[in-house]
Amino acid sequence: MGSPLLARRPEPGSSAVEVTVQRARLRPGAGARYSEVHSRIPARIEAALRSCGVIRWQIWRDGDDSLFHLIETADGFDVMLERMRLLGPIDPEWDQLIDALVDSADDSFATLEHVWTMTPEGQHGGEDGLAVPSSDRADISPRPTSS
Repeated sequence: MGSPLLARRPEPGSSAVEVTVQRARLRPGAGARYSEVHSRIPARIEAALRSCGVIRWQIWRDGDDSLFHLIETADGFDVMLERMRLLGPIDPEWDQLIDALVDSADDSFATLEHVWTMTPEGQHGGEDGLAVPSSDRADISPRPTSS
């Protein structure tokens, strides 16, 4: 399931969705294989994640060794992890495969700090995540050019 060292932040404007961001490092040379096995994860893993509250889980690969996960959960990431723990092993072969591809050293995982978000409702940033409503935006109309 990955490291618990994750940045968690509620999606601005919604108390029902929590967004978790994680960066992880792959073992040397594992990038292509990791992408290959994630073209479609086992149905049992997908079903378990969904039943535990995962709404959306996206993974990007940066080069051959870095991963970026964006995980949206209905009841929070910690709740999802606890539910997964209570389910017990879903697919031990999958777990072994992922363990062989992802570097498990403590410094292989990083917490990503939320800096700024723009949504249709406005901007969200800083520690408090307060929105600046869209109506407060500056006018960026094209400026007339001189001839």
